[in-house]
Amino acid sequence: MDSASTFSNGSETHLKRRVGRPSQLSLGQILAAASKVGLTNLTLQAVADVLGVTPPALYNHIQGREDLISKFVADVMDKFPVPAYQGEGWANWAAGYAASLSTMYDAVPGLADYTIRRTSTVTSVLDRHEMSIKAAKESGFSDLDALYATRAIIEFVAGWVARKERRDALERELKIHPDVEFRKYVIQKSNGEYPHLKGALKTAATLNLSHRFDFTLRALIRGLEGSISDVPARKHI
Repeated sequence: MDSASTFSNGSETHLKRRVGRPSQLSLGQILAAASKVGLTNLTLQAVADVLGVTPPALYNHIQGREDLISKFVADVMDKFPVPAYQGEGWANWAAGYAASLSTMYDAVPGLADYTIRRTSTVTSVLDRHEMSIKAAKESGFSDLDALYATRAIIEFVAGWVARKERRDALERELKIHPDVEFRKYVIQKSNGEYPHLKGALKTAATLNLSHRFDFTLRALIRGLEGSISDVPARKHI
């Protein structure tokens, strides 16, 4: 049934909008509108406002707010497929994998925090785990080591991006970034205090934050690769 009907008034034909669910409204349109709203502000009402409809018009495809968020997250993740493993070794593959995760999280504010707080079972998430575990096992990891290494990379990148988003929000509120505030406080201390910390902070201030991310990621990957099977599996009691 069309979302509008006609009635005649003399020589003119008028369109009368019906209240209800427009038959032409697709899931793709809903997800496109959700992208305009953004994950952090995503509600049925906000999406309906973008589409120029009422929230009930979404119910042909969306069961509620949580379902809307879940479908939106799945749609976003599907656009960032997991890098294929081509035998380059887990350490090299993991570095590229982490970079792809960072790009995905940066593209959608709030996605990293969502990943930390919620369990997602969408196909793209399962594909990421499968590919990572495969790459790790082919590089000498056991099943358990491969799972732990996979989770470590995901949790590091998601945690890094979520922390950055929160601290950036704090900077907008306080007009100063927490890292800058800390550095200024330390450097302004009397000359004889904390000389090593001051020197390190001054050097760090000349570098982009991505330098710290890359350094920490490399350290994590090397540590994971170097600790294969060093930690015995513990059975649940």
